[in-house]
Amino acid sequence: MRTPNTQVVTALLLTILAGAHRALSYVLLHGCTGLALAAMWRLRWPWAASIPAASLVRSLGLLCAISCDSPVCMILQCAYYPLRLDHRVS
Repeated sequence: MRTPNTQVVTALLLTILAGAHRALSYVLLHGCTGLALAAMWRLRWPWAASIPAASLVRSLGLLCAISCDSPVCMILQCAYYPLRLDHRVS
């Protein structure tokens, strides 16, 4: 199986331009759904099966994205990347 190059490049570009949190949300919401649809297209699944399967993948991605936005995750993220309060505004 080949590496999904487009998804890897998109995730890296989003990480650089928008930050890790937005890149993760994008990949969970849109990238996994696109990858699942592409895999089902390649395996020649019928539309009657691929649309519900893609909806399930999208729902799981949405739940994962919401869990990444949860307060617990935000607290852990702030613990690893604390705000620098020593910057003075002139």
